[in-house]
Amino acid sequence: MTAPRVSAPSRRTVPLPRDWERTRARVLARWGRVCHWCGEGNADQVDHVVPASRGGGEEENNLRPIHGTPCHAEKTAKEARGEPRARKAEQHPGDVR
Repeated sequence: MTAPRVSAPSRRTVPLPRDWERTRARVLARWGRVCHWCGEGNADQVDHVVPASRGGGEEENNLRPIHGTPCHAEKTAKEARGEPRARKAEQHPGDVR
């Protein structure tokens, strides 16, 4: 008999926006699925650059692609320990100022 799969509890204190799946798809496409943590392709999740727990919003300028494992887990652990970001935040090359 196989043990039931138990997932880690979410740290999220507010639900994701109703249009999250569309936002997620736009962010992944905009950045070419390149992980903002390691710089490699095929990222499968979207991360808040400034964590929601630290006041980061759901706006697309605060969202970047990230690999669920190991990148998202590593980033979350570093944030929990209060360590600085591994990479400096980058402006999207298509952004016009």
